[in-house]
Amino acid sequence: MAGVLPAIARLLPVPLAPSPVEVTFARGNWLADEGARLRGYRNTTWRFEPATASAGLVAEDEHRFDLVGSHHAVGSLIHLDFAAQPQFLRHFFQRHHRQPNPVDPWAAVP
Repeated sequence: MAGVLPAIARLLPVPLAPSPVEVTFARGNWLADEGARLRGYRNTTWRFEPATASAGLVAEDEHRFDLVGSHHAVGSLIHLDFAAQPQFLRHFFQRHHRQPNPVDPWAAVP
């Protein structure tokens, strides 16, 4: 990775078949508002190892780091179909305002 996201992607030696998941956004971002539910298929070829606890965007503990984000960047192990969930595509094209004091998730990393 290029250091854009506060996580490291690790290739798993033996991937499993993609599995369907439904997750809840723990905090809002350019893809969805906090509390939005997202359905998709989880890519089991990779795993994210977060640099900080604030990297995770998902409320459910077992999937907390399947979506990671920092500022306006989002990384996902979940493949989603925008045609099946058009609200995410609409949200993608809306204008989003910058947070006045965004948290830098890399600040706590030695």
